Amino acid sequence: LDHGYAWLRSVDRQRPFVPDGGPLPWLNYGAFRFLDSFAWDGARIGECGSGWSSMWWLSRGASVESIEEIPGWADEVERMAGPARDRLRIHRCTSREQSDAALGSFVGQVDVLVIDGSWRSACAEFAVAKVRHDAMVVIDNSDWYRRAAGAFRNAGWAEIPFEGIGPCTDIFTRTSVFLRSMDPLRSRPRRDLGSTPAGRAHQLD
Repeated sequence: LDHGYAWLRSVDRQRPFVPDGGPLPWLNYGAFRFLDSFAWDGARIGECGSGWSSMWWLSRGASVESIEEIPGWADEVERMAGPARDRLRIHRCTSREQSDAALGSFVGQVDVLVIDGSWRSACAEFAVAKVRHDAMVVIDNSDWYRRAAGAFRNAGWAEIPFEGIGPCTDIFTRTSVFLRSMDPLRSRPRRDLGSTPAGRAHQLD
């Protein structure tokens, strides 16, 4: 983990990043590797909660629209975006009513919806009937936010759970990817991630 993802440094600095200092989503590493296996140039990403994931999506050529409940953090995320700021829009929402209104303005148009932040369950229950059926939904800490995950399970979405540790912590968590169909996996170009460190050490063919 430390060789591939700078895990020890992320724990020490409490910031998710890869060894070259680039951004990394604050998801467990299995979920990140799955998402990283796709090309995201030109994709439209919606987020319930902005931050390091926003930076990573921007670094992959996507545009990002987020709702954020902490205005000061939204300011910092915009600053960190740098030249990619023109592909980032953050709605500062300090109430559930504002969050629902902002989310409703873009949730039906995104290729991926990432549900994070402290309003996860409310965002999931609001979005489940409005997100496109050919979209991908990512819910972080789905083992903690059971209502959020349950909203999509109960609506018939298939769940791909990823469990393990992620940046900045040694706690095992679950990140769930939800799909209504296989279209997002079939239509999205794939990236060659190469071998894992263990795979390189034990190459068999």
